[in-house]
Parts: sequence; structure tokens; C-alpha cells
Amino acid sequence: MLTVAIVDTLGLCYDGSTLTKRGLGGSESAVILMSRELSKLGFETYVFNDCTSDDASPGIYDNVKYEPLSNIDNYKRFDVFIASRSVVSFAPNEIKERFKWSSELPNLERVALASRHRVLWMHDTFCDGDDLIEDFVLQGRIHEIFTLSDWHTSYVTNCDHGKRRNYEILKRHVFQTRNGIQLYHDFVDVSKKDPNLFVYNASVTKGMIPLVEKVWPIVKEKLPDARLKVIGGYYRFRTSHGPDEQELRWREMVDDPTHAFNDIEFTGIISQKEIADILAESSFMIYPSAFPETFGISTLESLAYNTPLITCKFGALEETAIDLACYKIPYPVEKNWSLPWLNEDEQCRIFADAVIKAYNTPYLHQQKMYACNQVKD
Repeated sequence: MLTVAIVDTLGLCYDGSTLTKRGLGGSESAVILMSRELSKLGFETYVFNDCTSDDASPGIYDNVKYEPLSNIDNYKRFDVFIASRSVVSFAPNEIKERFKWSSELPNLERVALASRHRVLWMHDTFCDGDDLIEDFVLQGRIHEIFTLSDWHTSYVTNCDHGKRRNYEILKRHVFQTRNGIQLYHDFVDVSKKDPNLFVYNASVTKGMIPLVEKVWPIVKEKLPDARLKVIGGYYRFRTSHGPDEQELRWREMVDDPTHAFNDIEFTGIISQKEIADILAESSFMIYPSAFPETFGISTLESLAYNTPLITCKFGALEETAIDLACYKIPYPVEKNWSLPWLNEDEQCRIFADAVIKAYNTPYLHQQKMYACNQVKD
């Protein structure tokens, strides 16, 4: 039996049962779900991560073995070695000190370089050890790079994060895959959706602030019956960690009585089953993206429960938020390194107008809700 190891040196603490208990980031969710599918295909599958903190425990889940990172010292090699979001596994030991938490890591290089096929699984625009990716590919330390979308492939092979990468060097080493979700509702009755329920499902940094403070007040003025559920906000890597800037900003919004007056409910981090239940009831996913998604798992979740998105042509959302089922405006709602000239107030007004127009064209919106079905396979 072929062996596959997925090594996550950066992620939150989790094991194979975590998705049934609490929310997780898209990258961690992908590790759980994809490892489960690999096992079903007949691979002997291992996940090495922090599965010893908080409510996570080492063990076998859905025939996948979860072990703490230190346990990798007990193995000689794997047929496929997949490193999630960091090149530290492939780095020479003499430069390990430049990586996050390097003092806590075992000798990953020994096992990685002994393995038959070595993969860097990119989930984000960034990577721990960004400037080393192309050199490690040319040195044979990394055989293949997994990306998630057309936009992600283009970005990963051309960006400059300390050292500009070259498409013509990396293109033959890229395998473009996709992401997936676990379905909790096989069928959604579109006729029973709440026409006044809008939902946002992402972190503070992905557009929550301009949505809550600039876009929604305009929408609420024009659509007095509209209600907004804001899912997510921030993640703590460990329960023992103090609040970071995202959490502090989220708490400010939660405590502001203006938002409650405007019918905004903040759910915080909830399980995927709870998210699915909300999306199955909602009519609109409102996502004024302020961050370039590399795929957009929350986007796929929304479409899977027949909830069209109102979003932006920015990053991979142009692909994942399919045209027939979604509404998209050009550009995000906030300035970024690629769009320093953006007029944020004007973008928020344009976005709010798109929301109001979508609400006021119910027949078209019903067509878009049914068009979501094409992503379910």
C-alpha cells in the first residue's frame, strides 16, 4: 500500500474529528477532508500536525492516522510527502532558525528528502519560506507545487515575495487541483429560503469591516427588512493565546450597539454544520472581498446550499463564484498592494447598489439560486 504523509507545521490544533466540533480555517479543513478521501482511495494516510493541544488528540480518524509532528522521527520515508503552506520540511537543517517555531520541529528534512515524491501544497498567496520555493524546486527538494485555481497558479508562479519567481521555470512543476467541502444538506428547498436573510462567512480581514461599517448601512436604509448574519471573524491558534488584532477588532464591532440596531448578528466561529444550516436558510451571501482568495471554500459552501454570492472580481473569486449563480463588481472594496488607487468609499457604494439591485430582481435571483446546483457534483 502506498503511503502519503501530510505535514502541517503552521496550522491550528486539530484532529480528524475537529470539523464536527468547531470551525476551522480552509487550509486545515482541506487537510482533514482530503486525507479522508485519500484513505478511501486506498492510500495509507498520515497527518502530522499539532493534534495534542486543546480538544485535539492523536489517533485514527476515518482510517487516517493523526500524529504530533515529533512522531515523524519514527519514520524513514513515505511514498508521497506533502507539506502544507511551508517549505521548512525541505529546508537544510542549518537554515531552520529562519522559520516559525523551528526550535520545536523535528528533523523533517531527513524524512522529506528520503520520500519518493515531495509536494508543496500552497493554500494562500504567501508561504512560510516564500523566497526559497523556486530554488528548492531547482535543487530537487520539491518535485511539485499544488495550487487551487487559475488565479492562484498565475500568482504563485509570478509573484515577488523577496525573490521574484519565474513562470517559465515553475510551470512544469505545478499541479492545479481544487478544494472541496463536506455537504450537510443534499437538497435545499429554494422556495423556503428567507428573502431577507443575508450572510457573510469569512475573517475580519476579508471584508468584514467595510461590509459592517460602510456597505450594510446603505443596504439597510434601502431594505429595512434585511438582516445580516456575520459568521467567523478570527481564530486563536491555541485557547491559551491572548486576543490578536483581528479578535480585538471583531469584539469592537460586536460591542457597537449601532450594528445590533442595523439587524447585524455576529455568530463568531461556529461549526461547519451550523454554517450549512444558516446558508440553507439564507438568500444571499454578501462578500465584499478585501483579500485575494486563492480558491474560496466559503464561496463553495454558499453555492452548495443554493445561496448566490454578491462579491467582487478579485483573486480566484472570479472563478469560484460562477457567473450564472453570482453577482460580481470589478475590483475589491479596499485598497491593496495591487490597487493603491482604489476609491474605497465609491467601491462600497457600488457594492451596496449591487446588493440592492439583486434583492429587487427576485425572478433573476431565483434563477441564480437554481444555477448553484451545477457546482454540487
